[in-house]
Amino acid sequence: DRGGDWSSDVCSSDLSSPFRQRREVLTASSADEPATIYFFATLAEALDTARLPTVLSSPSQEPILKIIAGGSHFVLLTPSSVLSYGDNRFKQCGMSHSSFSSTSLSLIEYFEGLASVEIAAGDVHSAVVTADGSLYVFGADMEGQCGGNGGEPNLVDLGDGDLDDEPEIVSVACGSSHTVVRTKSGDVWVAGSSELALRMKRATLLIPLADHAGQLGLGDTDSRKTFVRNPFFNDLTASNVTCSRWTTFVTTTLDS
Repeated sequence: DRGGDWSSDVCSSDLSSPFRQRREVLTASSADEPATIYFFATLAEALDTARLPTVLSSPSQEPILKIIAGGSHFVLLTPSSVLSYGDNRFKQCGMSHSSFSSTSLSLIEYFEGLASVEIAAGDVHSAVVTADGSLYVFGADMEGQCGGNGGEPNLVDLGDGDLDDEPEIVSVACGSSHTVVRTKSGDVWVAGSSELALRMKRATLLIPLADHAGQLGLGDTDSRKTFVRNPFFNDLTASNVTCSRWTTFVTTTLDS
């Protein structure tokens, strides 16, 4: 009997990852106690005990509300903080440095006091939505998945600079190299790659096949370097968005 509430996030094999193989993060928490984070992988050069669970220390004593797995990093949400763990070469963990700690989670200080409510992660980028409806992205921006602002956390402006017209964002999802957000009014905005990109070490193979591309839903396979509204949903009300590595799923309300 493990007790408490357990959740698991699993990442499949990724040849571009320093971990190289399947890896899993498992959390145990209850209403009264902070979570204990266990990390294990079949092959992990970063860990001395690659084949056994390793307890990770945390700078936060709050329970873990959500864990999202990226290509070789993790983003975690607590009631008042955003934490991260893993590969930070592209700043996808929200840290200014690229060093990696195999024994502890890192606090993303940028989000302290911002009341974060949603998190998402792609292969090498991450996103956070705050309670006031703002979107922050960080990490690699090779395909525009960060809306033109890669590196450390940046606030994304979906409007024309007029704060009164800025859409209020309620949820975000990340694919391998694309990002999809849903606004309070039910609109869908997208950015990043609309092609299937297979990356092996330093080689990149782009396969723009009709049944394996177009994950931005804009009718073509062109990448978008900034966020654009998907016009298909102009007369619909999106109620949920989610992404796999190279696909996007949107549900709408019944009256749409």
